[in-house]
Amino acid sequence: EYAAFAKCNSLKNAKIADLAAWCAAKLDGPYANPAHITGKLDFGISMENFVIPSYIGTIGAYTFYGCTDIKSVEISDGISSIGECAF
Repeated sequence: EYAAFAKCNSLKNAKIADLAAWCAAKLDGPYANPAHITGKLDFGISMENFVIPSYIGTIGAYTFYGCTDIKSVEISDGISSIGECAF
């Protein structure tokens, strides 16, 4: 859904259990990503200096769009594609 989180202004963060599943999610636009509202995604790991491991393969469109808590991203050699507005 394009605007799934558009009116969720009270969100504080979005806890995501599986990084690979999140990177493969089909987000139809910025408002489909809770990070657009919260600025944060919680994988149970530091999101400030983020490493995307090679097993991910693809980073879908809008995956980290709006994640204002990310300061740096290291993308492994195994990443074959990065979708539109992924960051």
